[in-house]
Amino acid sequence: MEQRKLLKNNKEIRPEVRFHLQLPNGKRIPCLITGDNLKNFQSGSNTERDEFGKKYGQNALGQWLLIEVLGLKERKLITREWLQKKDTDSVRLWRNMDDYNTINIDFSPVGAFEAFMDNDPNLIDG
Repeated sequence: MEQRKLLKNNKEIRPEVRFHLQLPNGKRIPCLITGDNLKNFQSGSNTERDEFGKKYGQNALGQWLLIEVLGLKERKLITREWLQKKDTDSVRLWRNMDDYNTINIDFSPVGAFEAFMDNDPNLIDG
């Protein structure tokens, strides 16, 4: 417990895992997992730049998820009902065997997460 307290506010020794998120449209976004028990998943990089020369920020993943794919027009609270109207309620992450540098992401159809959690053999592969 003491060790966790030491790591909590020290960015220089806080653990993080960096990788690239491969989007279905072919783009790659630098991402990282960090925070307490590596529970925080975010996009961003201090060194990599997008096609416009801007550093990838924490908004890169949200931009793709909410605006480019789901068509969100203005900032608002995203509810499960709103997602279901878009025929999704979860995303799926996977990687190719032995490739820890690239994680793939795609949307899953409504109910796919519950089927996955229930170990349903009829899981729809989004």
